[in-house]
Amino acid sequence: MHLKSYPAILKRLNHHIKPFLDASSHDTLHQVADNFIEKEEKRKIIWHIKISKQYPLLFSTTKDLNFPLQVDLSCNIKGEFNKQDSTNKVEKHNAIISVWSMDKKLSYRKKIDAKNIKKPLENSDWRRVILRFHIDKKSPNNNFEPLYHLHFGGKCKNDEFCWFPEKVSEPRFRFFPMDVVLLCEFILTNFFPKESLDLRAKREWITLVRKCQEAYLESYINQCRRFLNNNDNTFLGFLIKNKELYK
Repeated sequence: MHLKSYPAILKRLNHHIKPFLDASSHDTLHQVADNFIEKEEKRKIIWHIKISKQYPLLFSTTKDLNFPLQVDLSCNIKGEFNKQDSTNKVEKHNAIISVWSMDKKLSYRKKIDAKNIKKPLENSDWRRVILRFHIDKKSPNNNFEPLYHLHFGGKCKNDEFCWFPEKVSEPRFRFFPMDVVLLCEFILTNFFPKESLDLRAKREWITLVRKCQEAYLESYINQCRRFLNNNDNTFLGFLIKNKELYK
């Protein structure tokens, strides 16, 4: 997939997932698509996928699960496409999926939570962040994280009333890079498993996802494959320490 076709893919994604989005986010992906190409030069294209934390891609309330939940997605993914060899390099990758409870019994735990947060929760219709997933790329100077990793928690805004402590350093699980299409597939599969079943079975949807797999996963998987059978270190050890992964 040539990166110049990505804005059209984002708009196609918006068409497919619009029934699962909150009305406030119906135009979000169109805005991301319009700002995708940050700079084009003779030899490369600098691209940027940004969905702000202040105005995330907000999904509608789930109906498939035991409790009403609402999921939002924000990300800051930046990279460089080389026109000469058609290679794509991700320079920065930060994606956040937040899960909000919309249920009183789930949001306010009478025997655990402080009494003084009950009224603010009630005033916010019992909306509370109960889960948050980060998918990040490590910086070259960090010696303890896998190249791409998943972790939980993070910093909270005052209106989120998060369950998780901010000062605890969560473990980093080795993971793989995900663009907006792959992240939305993850959200639909996990939070709208029945509602999205027909969509995810369509050939057009599968083709859309496979294009993004090729663009964002193929080079990373090829890098990982080179280290799996190397006896000098463990696979995780290479993902943490090997400088070749940053070239």
